[in-house]
Amino acid sequence: MFRPSLPARMLDRNLEKRVLSRADRIITVGKTLASLFAAKTEAVAGKTEILPNGFDEEDFQGIVSSVPERFTITYVGTLSPAYPVRGFIDAVKDMRINGKQVALQFVGTVPEEIRALFPAGDEGDGPRFISYCEHPEAIRYMMSSSLLLLIIPDHSSNRSILTGKIFEYLATEKPILFLGPEDGDAARLLTLCGYQGIFGYDDVEGIREFILRVAEGKPVKRSGYHLEYSRRALAVKLGNILDRL
Repeated sequence: MFRPSLPARMLDRNLEKRVLSRADRIITVGKTLASLFAAKTEAVAGKTEILPNGFDEEDFQGIVSSVPERFTITYVGTLSPAYPVRGFIDAVKDMRINGKQVALQFVGTVPEEIRALFPAGDEGDGPRFISYCEHPEAIRYMMSSSLLLLIIPDHSSNRSILTGKIFEYLATEKPILFLGPEDGDAARLLTLCGYQGIFGYDDVEGIREFILRVAEGKPVKRSGYHLEYSRRALAVKLGNILDRL
């Protein structure tokens, strides 16, 4: 692995500090990164704006939301060894809703070593792995699910992770089960939007109880707030930032 020399790292830090100091406005996607910039130089005080990723409303046009007959949990995206799944597996193991085993489907890249962690299910009716599909099809999978699973990878900087996928999840208005740092930007966003399914990776009982609440139709989210994160709404916010320069 390439490691920059000490002089190179010092040069990078000085250049970064100079850019931050000279910028009229600094736009970043989340609170954690804003705090990181503030720790580098006092010059950023009062000129940092948070403008998160969002979703394209056009991506959802013509796609109807539906609830499958069999309770289905869907994960969309990569699932590598950096994404802890054992707590989730233990929570859904042997879980039955309306007499049927919970259906799991993973849309995206899931290596064989991760697939092997999931039980085969009743009569081989185990998780469904869809290795690749076009983006519109991935959204259809989201929109035809009972619950969406969102996992943040487990590493030192994961509190700042705020991917575009979380905003697409919000746009579906489906219940979301979040596994990751409960004090991170993603968890903070979901809380702000009124979502309740926020857990650490190993909170097996909490995860299980939440899934059952969703299955019973109990309220676990607030509707409508996702509209603030459409690209149209975010473009207006960006325009307001530029107008103040």
